Amino acid sequence: MVEQRAKAAETMCEQQQQQLNTLETQVADLTLSNQILEKENTILKTQIGGTEEELVEAKLKPVVAEGLHDESWWASFEPSPYSQTLTKRQRTDSSDAQLDMEDLSGPDHDHGVALGLQTGRQMLDNASSQEKEASPGDQAEATQCLFTNFRALTRHLKKLTVGKKPVENAFTSVSQNVAGRVNVNSRKNAVPEDLVQSMGNLQAAMSEFLR
Repeated sequence: MVEQRAKAAETMCEQQQQQLNTLETQVADLTLSNQILEKENTILKTQIGGTEEELVEAKLKPVVAEGLHDESWWASFEPSPYSQTLTKRQRTDSSDAQLDMEDLSGPDHDHGVALGLQTGRQMLDNASSQEKEASPGDQAEATQCLFTNFRALTRHLKKLTVGKKPVENAFTSVSQNVAGRVNVNSRKNAVPEDLVQSMGNLQAAMSEFLR
């Protein structure tokens, strides 16, 4: 078992070493290509005698010149036949411009209908102004009145006593109401079947007539 584990560890180490070697070769290739590109850039800079922007401009000049002399490039900017037909229609249909309907043309300066609605900011401003106008004496009187009403309400609530019989009567009435609603579907209809069928036929005929 120990020998097998040692062999497995050796194989794993060999695989990792191979991966490292491949990565080193890739890095070396990339550095070499980078050096070659830098040399080419320096040579071009010395030939042109400018910055990197001028170098890019010099590379793009022949491409642009070739595109300017290409007829297909200029043909892409020609007006489409659809736009030509539109211009022709606009010229031929100039007689419609003479029609002027008063209902369609509104006033020149239409300010709309003033509804007098207040925005949220205006409502807050009005509330703050009303609070400022209210005197502290009025607020004290309002709080005193509210306190007295609350105390009177608590006294009445303490005197309130609910009997057993009214509660039972209310419960029975509510339960009967619920049972009656549930048992509506189970009840038999007192209307004859012939009359119900004729009423359905009449309703169908009227709906077709109105349609």
